[in-house]
Amino acid sequence: YDASLADLATTAIRGDQMTALLRAVKAGRLLVIFDSCHSGGAVDPKAPTDLAHGLRDDYYAGLAQGRGRVVMASSLPEEESLILKGAPNSLFTTHLLAALRGAGPTLGDGYVRVFDLFRHVARQVPAQARRVHRQQTPIFKATAMEEDFAVALASH
Repeated sequence: YDASLADLATTAIRGDQMTALLRAVKAGRLLVIFDSCHSGGAVDPKAPTDLAHGLRDDYYAGLAQGRGRVVMASSLPEEESLILKGAPNSLFTTHLLAALRGAGPTLGDGYVRVFDLFRHVARQVPAQARRVHRQQTPIFKATAMEEDFAVALASH
């Protein structure tokens, strides 16, 4: 957010640098989410979810299953990532947070998986953008993804 167009060399990170940094991450599962204007131009496959103490071991085990590298971006390379007037978060983040809480369709087993997140934002973001006469299309890229791995516990 603090990059300067007048000095991109020292205030921004190049796409090839970001790609190299992400490729250096040796995690079995990696979920990277970009929520910025033109973020779809940054997709070449950030942080683990903090869990409350006291969860049952089987919840942790479910979250630890699967392998793969997934990148979600809030918009196509030629699109802006919208923040609607008066909203505390961007349109994409609003719907991503709702999906992380289990607002979208899930398998009903108490987990929110990668595809659950994307299915929700892919439906909600463009529909709400159209209502304000704009266009925003979230994108999804995955490599070496063995299964639709869990990223959160559904809160309801």
